Amino acid sequence: MVIGIPKLEHTNRMCEVCVMGKQHRKPFLKKSSRASQHLDLVYSDVCGSILPTLIGGSMYFLTFTDDFSGKTLVYMSKKKKKC
Repeated sequence: MVIGIPKLEHTNRMCEVCVMGKQHRKPFLKKSSRASQHLDLVYSDVCGSILPTLIGGSMYFLTFTDDFSGKTLVYMSKKKKKC
């Protein structure tokens, strides 16, 4: 028994979020790559600002992923500049 914490009474109610989180789902279907050769389709993303800063003072990183090979390149950046 813990002193100072009120005793909670058990209820049979389940919150909607708990029920949804426990539902089983079928796995995603495996799809073939949409690209037929290297660099046909490249995904990119920017992440940041990150504190504490990354190595060398970078606060952002960019990722580029080739859909065909799955190879990912990561570039660090100190500033986020709009083109």
